[in-house]
Amino acid sequence: RGSSAGRGEGRRGAREDRKQVDAEEAKRRAEVEEQQRLEEERRKEEEEAERRKQQLEEQQRIAAEEEARQAQEEAAAARREEEARRRAIEEAAAAVEAKLQLRALNSQCERPSEAELKTRDSSLKKYTAFNKKLRSLAEDSRVWLTEELPRLNLSKYVEEVATVISEAKLRMNDINAAVQVASL
Repeated sequence: RGSSAGRGEGRRGAREDRKQVDAEEAKRRAEVEEQQRLEEERRKEEEEAERRKQQLEEQQRIAAEEEARQAQEEAAAARREEEARRRAIEEAAAAVEAKLQLRALNSQCERPSEAELKTRDSSLKKYTAFNKKLRSLAEDSRVWLTEELPRLNLSKYVEEVATVISEAKLRMNDINAAVQVASL
């Protein structure tokens, strides 16, 4: 019996040793799992930080591109505005020059001689056609009127022609044509 008691104690000791080994093994596994879990969390945090860094860099790149685009648009708008200003100045200078030339021509005008007036057409038919065009005086009819006027003798119809010009319904862009026709 002594030996069976010794065997029982031996079994208990082996069981306790086995329990202790199992406990240590479980503790090591738990530590390893905890390390793996911490390592996984750290890796995820690093990945998240890298993703945030990439997002920030992308946002900064997009912002820089947007700023560059806006700067280009502003520069293009400034160039267009400057070009429009330059064209407006050129157009105004051309208009002033045209007015000065017309004024110079009007100040040096000479009435045609009686012999020259007799060679021109003074028919009522031609005057009526001219009068109709004159009533609808516009920039597009200016060429025809300036070509036709030197061919006609309108000395009998001066008052009517002046009245038609003054009563014509003119738009702003037709004023230059009216001035030019009236100056002839």
